[in-house]
Amino acid sequence: MPENESAALHALFHDEWEAHLEFDPFFATVTGDRRYNDRLPEASEARYAREAQSLHSFLSRLSQIDCAGLSEADRLNCDVFRRLKQDVLPELPPIQVSILPIVVDTSQYREIERNVQKQILALSPTSKGYWMSVLDKLNYLRQASGIAKIPAAVEWAKDFLEENDGKLVIYAHHKRVGKELVAALAAFGADTISGDTPPRRRDELARCFRAEASPRVLVVTAAGGVGIDLFGEGRDCSNIIFVELEWRPSDFAQAWGRLHRFNQTNSVNAWILQARGTLDTYMTRRVDDKAAVIDEIMGDPPVIKEIVREWAKR
Repeated sequence: MPENESAALHALFHDEWEAHLEFDPFFATVTGDRRYNDRLPEASEARYAREAQSLHSFLSRLSQIDCAGLSEADRLNCDVFRRLKQDVLPELPPIQVSILPIVVDTSQYREIERNVQKQILALSPTSKGYWMSVLDKLNYLRQASGIAKIPAAVEWAKDFLEENDGKLVIYAHHKRVGKELVAALAAFGADTISGDTPPRRRDELARCFRAEASPRVLVVTAAGGVGIDLFGEGRDCSNIIFVELEWRPSDFAQAWGRLHRFNQTNSVNAWILQARGTLDTYMTRRVDDKAAVIDEIMGDPPVIKEIVREWAKR
């Protein structure tokens, strides 16, 4: 429930503040907290290691909080906290984000697009819940794009798995897309974590992916990817491909952040499949647009409004 998520978030903020005061007694004194007046800051490798581990622990707790259900103010606080703490962690290997344009069969997509466009343009922009209705309808089109990309995604994944010993995370939003991908890649050892996956099963799959030979392919849906770490434990778990895309740049970052974590020793590669002539063109424009992050937290994803404006001009 949102109340529980908010309570967990504020408990996290409280605990992190207390830890910061303990690590930096001078700062505590300056703020008026005299509990640590008898201490001096410790300058040692052991101290920095403890602080890094503490930060990693707080970020891990944050990843288990569903920020989507929080108030606008708490969502902003959540995102700012994540970014600030990630900035001070020991430097991780770089992450490489690549957009891969592909040509897909859009015959079914076009039929759905015509229906969705007609329904959206018939809505009154002044009606209550207008943008939520627009988003609901556009999600049908997003799923159609994901389905159209399955053959190309499977071909790409097979080439990758045959040419590399590493593992592969495949990101999907809809369960139907995820199931078809798992079935097509079963020969390589494939499984999925979705919103329906029981917690124990989810943790076991994540552990096996990190540390065991199988599965080599893990399909993760938006609902299933919260609160799991997928960096390798003796395995190369540094590659993720997005078959379905998200509306917000921060959602992409949260997904590849499952691999790009403290203790990751390899550069993380994130590939984004962009189906030409579909919604993907709009959705990939802001993937690396950091300036849009604060705007998107405070309201509807800008890409949705961009789509409606361009459709209205036709």
